[in-house]
Amino acid sequence: MLDAIFALELRDVFYAATLAYLIWFALGFIKKIIGLRTSMSITVEKGDVVDVYKKCKELFPIEAIPFHGKVFKRGMKVQLLTEKDITIEGELIGLSHKDLICIRTTNKIVAHQLEKIKDIKEM
Repeated sequence: MLDAIFALELRDVFYAATLAYLIWFALGFIKKIIGLRTSMSITVEKGDVVDVYKKCKELFPIEAIPFHGKVFKRGMKVQLLTEKDITIEGELIGLSHKDLICIRTTNKIVAHQLEKIKDIKEM
């Protein structure tokens, strides 16, 4: 086995190191893209509020959200604390089948992964 390692040329080692770096870089880039999609928000214009709220109810149909032994229901005023220590306060809209929780704040509608939430408090 050592004979096979010593038989490698410097060019082969360089190609292997370059390929390993490219794979590492690509995996890091994919992880970063996925990490950016853990929370999304949209800003709603005044005239579109009713339509957007109806659409959010369709996209997030689950009304009751169990979290650490408590149950939070649609329409409750809640405060979320995310893993990145970001606080989101607003009205709970619902939960999607892909474990995304939706909150309506004063000027935004925020969707966040349930698994990335540290704590939910009722206000």
